[in-house]
Formats: sequence, structure tokens, C-alpha cells
Amino acid sequence: LKQGTFVPVAMDGFLDSLKQRILSFWWRRAFFGNADDPVKRAMALRHVYFHFDQLKDLLLCKIQFLDEAHLLIKMGSVDVLCNNKSQNVDNASSHGALFVVYNVNSTRVVGAYENTSHDLLDLFEHFHDFFRVSSFTKPYTHLSSCGNNAFGRDTLRTLQYAVKHARNGGHAQAVRRVLLSLPFSTQAAMESPYFDMALFAYDGKVICPIDRPQLCCEYPIKFYSRLTGALKFRVNPGAPHRSHRPSKRYSSYICHPRYPLIISVHHQYRRPAQCHFHLVAPMAADPAADDE
Repeated sequence: LKQGTFVPVAMDGFLDSLKQRILSFWWRRAFFGNADDPVKRAMALRHVYFHFDQLKDLLLCKIQFLDEAHLLIKMGSVDVLCNNKSQNVDNASSHGALFVVYNVNSTRVVGAYENTSHDLLDLFEHFHDFFRVSSFTKPYTHLSSCGNNAFGRDTLRTLQYAVKHARNGGHAQAVRRVLLSLPFSTQAAMESPYFDMALFAYDGKVICPIDRPQLCCEYPIKFYSRLTGALKFRVNPGAPHRSHRPSKRYSSYICHPRYPLIISVHHQYRRPAQCHFHLVAPMAADPAADDE
């Protein structure tokens, strides 16, 4: 502290222990991982040296427990943390990031992946539940994902195709967009039969099994049966606040894990939040029984 102001540590000084381990792991993997091919080793080392300053300046963004001993750490640039525009999905997915798997017992870096890594994308797609649900929690029954449900995999591939063929898109941008959700906030995942993709089909752009605000639609959200294709029920988001200057409205939906109850919370700029309780008819109380 100097005259009441914070003086940051000089970037040219010593590296902290975690960042030193990450950079050492990155260099050892480039040097020893391509021992049989000198050309590939030279290219890998050149990649490390070229991005050394960027790696050295990365900041810790988010951490998630994968199990009792391993952490998934996301590290990004200062623009990701301080730039308000990075809150936009398209802007946030354009920034570079590094995902690190760290063992807290042995204090060793197990793996390091860039946010354009195809290996991490394959792990995300085939072992999605290991990222989304921690190993020391109870098993989930109605938590659909691209790792345990064919409809979830189709949704993920549709997103990749849309980003890949969009303006200023591409394959690398599609990978960044998919890995943008890592690390997961496991406490925000909701288990409910209404979100089970094997039971119901719904619009994932306006409602999802993650407790986070999404852009609210002005029409009822419809849930269709996967077996028959029939309309099972609707969720009416309700009317927005009356205003001379209409603004966007964001909604988050919380479903009870067993009972037929959905709570929706709606947020609008400079307006008090609205909370709605949605109840279904007694005949449609058990969604799993309706589809049997």
C-alpha cells in the first residue's frame, strides 16, 4: 500500500507457484511428448514460446471440484474479468482461455487444455456428467445431458453447426462456444422430470435445467411427449410490466424435483422482479406416469 492506493505486484517478478507449475507442465509436454518426431517437438516448443507472455499473464477466473482430489481451473486474460462486454456470450467466447486439471493432494498439474482443444471437447461430449455433477453427490435420475442422452447430443451438435456456419464463425469458435460453460456451477443444476429430454421436448433457448436468467419469450412454453408427440402442458411466463420504453425481460425457472410445481422469476430493467408459481392439473401431476 502506498498513499492509500493498491500497488499490484510487478509482472516481471517471480511467478506464483500454481502458474509456475502450469508453465512447467506446458513445456514438459511439448518437449517430451514429441520425442520421436523432432519437427513436431520444434513446432510444439515454438507454440509455447510464442504464447509464453500470454500464459504468464493469465488470471484465475473460476474453479470447480471434479472429485475429492482434482480441481478444474479456468484461467483467462484480464479482459475476460474486467470488460463488461465480455458478459455477452458472443464476446466471451472470442477470448482465449486455459483449462487446468490440478491435483490438490500431490500439488501437480494433471492436464492443461486451451479453449480450442478438440481433446477437451471430446471429454466434454462423452463424459459430460463428470463435469456437471460432482462424484460425491447422490446419483441423478432426470438430469439429461449430451453424455447420457441422444437428444442432448443432437442439441450440442446443432449448436456447433450454427456457430460454425455463422458470420465470423468457424470450427475454433464453435469449440470455444461449447467450452464456455466450463467450469460448471454444480449447485445450479436442477433435477426434475420436466427437464428430462427422454420424456419431454421443449425449447432449450427459453428454459433449461440450469438456474440462470434467459431471455423471456412472450408466448407459452410448450412441453411435448417424446413418445407420442402430443402436447402435455404449457408454462405461461405472464405479462411484462407496462412501460413507455419497453425493455428486455429475463426469466429463470426452478422446477421441484418431485412435485408438479414450477417457480419462475422474471427480471426487467428498472422494474421490480416478478415471481410466479405454476401448478399443473392433478391428472398431469406425474409426468413420468403420463408417458407410460
